[in-house]
Amino acid sequence: MKSELSWFHSLFVGVPDSMKQEFNDSAEVIGSSHGLLCVHIRNTGLFLLSNPCIRKVVSLQLPDYRFRDNFLGFAICPVTNDPTIVMILSSWQVGIFTLSSKRFTFSQHTRLHPRRVQVMSFSPVGSNIWFKLYGPPSDRDVDLIGSVIQSWYVMGRLGAYNSSNLQLANTSMEYNPLYDADKGFNVMPSSFHDVGDVEFQDNWGRVWVDIGTFDYFALDVLLNCLTVLSSEYLGIQQVVFGGRSMGAWEEGMKNPEDGYNSFKILDWYDPQSSSVEAESGPRSGQKV
Repeated sequence: MKSELSWFHSLFVGVPDSMKQEFNDSAEVIGSSHGLLCVHIRNTGLFLLSNPCIRKVVSLQLPDYRFRDNFLGFAICPVTNDPTIVMILSSWQVGIFTLSSKRFTFSQHTRLHPRRVQVMSFSPVGSNIWFKLYGPPSDRDVDLIGSVIQSWYVMGRLGAYNSSNLQLANTSMEYNPLYDADKGFNVMPSSFHDVGDVEFQDNWGRVWVDIGTFDYFALDVLLNCLTVLSSEYLGIQQVVFGGRSMGAWEEGMKNPEDGYNSFKILDWYDPQSSSVEAESGPRSGQKV
């Protein structure tokens, strides 16, 4: 062990001895190129570029871009010979930090829509909706998808997806149409019954739904939302309505260390929950 520590510490000549043990406990090598070794001090924006041959270290304090949730890489640009740190923010955006510029530049993302949408024995009284991302989601990705499902669910509970009352959609707005409020009130109710939490294992996510009596065009509404979400924010590769299991999904596996993450969908509309909220404060959608 002593020889291993000596080898590790020898990479950081010029770094105060008091810091070397801390580095040994929290450092991770993210790459090497052209004789340079790049080390990231976990949970910080501190990076060290070490050249063991000439026993020199350069420290870089980068802006905090949530390095814990992103993938990092290191290389020497073959054109400019500039040491470069690459940060994959999501499946559609990459941040590039160069030693010469000492700042991040972000690539223009490619608009990624769901490449495949499938329906597999989807039952309105209880089925999963599956999402396949291009890579494991960050906490931000889980929040985004969970918030979309939460909003979609609340709209459904309030009867938004009722094709029996599309008065304005079926008329021309050029002629100042009249809305029949009594007709809108008296149509047969349409309501979303129940929904589970949004769960992820690696790059597959799912949410269980009982869509109740709402109309199927609500699924198109969800797909419209997911298409823009994929294009502008995180990148969704596939959406599946129905199906028991996708990918390597393991029932009962809820260990974050094994790639599990989730977003809790809350029944804030339930009158019985109002007293609880008053005592404990408002409950908003949150990861569990």
